[in-house]
Amino acid sequence: MGLFYQYSGKYITSETTIKVQKQYLLGSLLIMVFFLLPMYIFPSGGYQLVDIPILFIFLWALSHRDEINEDILRQIKPLIPFVLWVCLINGINYILYPRDLWYLFSSAIIIYGFFILYFFSIIFISLLKKRKNLNFIYIALIMSIFGCFLVKGYSDEGRVILSFNNPNQLAYFAVILCSYGILLIELNNNHEKVLLYDIINILFIIISFVFGLISLSRAGIFALICFGFYLLARARLFKVNIIVLFMTSISFLYFYFFSTYIFQEKIEVRPKRQWSLSEMIYGRDGILDRIYEPMKSLNGIEIVAGKGAGLLKEREELQRGFGKSKMVMEVHNMFMGIFRNYGIIGFLLFISWFVRYFWNSLTLKSGGWVIMALIIYNIGHDGIRFRSFWILLAFLNAMIWLEKRRQENTAPELLKPRLPLRLTAQQAHPIP
Repeated sequence: MGLFYQYSGKYITSETTIKVQKQYLLGSLLIMVFFLLPMYIFPSGGYQLVDIPILFIFLWALSHRDEINEDILRQIKPLIPFVLWVCLINGINYILYPRDLWYLFSSAIIIYGFFILYFFSIIFISLLKKRKNLNFIYIALIMSIFGCFLVKGYSDEGRVILSFNNPNQLAYFAVILCSYGILLIELNNNHEKVLLYDIINILFIIISFVFGLISLSRAGIFALICFGFYLLARARLFKVNIIVLFMTSISFLYFYFFSTYIFQEKIEVRPKRQWSLSEMIYGRDGILDRIYEPMKSLNGIEIVAGKGAGLLKEREELQRGFGKSKMVMEVHNMFMGIFRNYGIIGFLLFISWFVRYFWNSLTLKSGGWVIMALIIYNIGHDGIRFRSFWILLAFLNAMIWLEKRRQENTAPELLKPRLPLRLTAQQAHPIP
């Protein structure tokens, strides 16, 4: 039972006090992670300040592994063969080309993403079990938005980047922020609604659309358009689309009339022809180019096993005149990047997990749309290295778990339906 302490005429156990303190500690760590996520103090591809609180999150989750159930593990375990294949291919290539440390870094990034998915699934489940812990998630997302404005990214490229190193990262952040807003709206609709939560969720969606627009990222804008279709399709469920459209229109009008430099000066970076349908599909750096270009440099065994996620090998071949295709520093397509680096085997291992994950996401009304938006963005860019990508998937894991518990009528406190204050005569004495 533990010791008892008196507080305001009620008695609570010391064990309860410890649990509350742990929840506040976890919530504080989560807020710190989200606050630092958009701050790119160092160049892309390496570690950032956010990795410090993420490490503490890992340590906390290690001591609470029993809180993750078999349903969640079934969504994470199928990714392990892909992670092992990545380590194998990059390890072999590093032995052959020991000067190229990117083989090791690339493996570390994938392993890191896997651990983020696993450990953050644990902490989100722990937080979402109690309704009051939703405040931590909302505060974390709000602080993440503030974090976008506190530092200056490394390069401008003529487009808005805020605290990121390039505008495409800002667009990816916008897509992920919109995903949280839509998922939280569904969560709020699944139990006793809180008006303040809906207002904040609408603001998340509006801010994400503004971020996506000012980034001028085609992949990001089309991913957000996918969410726009979802909001229109689910008008009856959300009952907030008129408000969203009104406030979004006001925001865009403000930027257009009072902050014209955002559009008039930045839009010149992308000529009008880049927005034409034929250019986006068939043009240089279009969809087909981003699909076929990574495959041009593959031959022989590389088609099956890939060429690894290194850089130095291609650079040296080009310098000696042996390279027949342009050097691919970064593949602007997550799926083709996996194919190029890890071959048919690695591609199939990843796709088999991703398709399973997509199927499980259909448990939620908005889950499949979130995955579709991520797919649309990652057809144009390689977002598998983005920490926020794995954290969002972990949150989606927890949401799927909660929805299944709700459907089984075994939901924790957060999703238990509100009981009616008074029963009608028929409810109190049902007719047999």
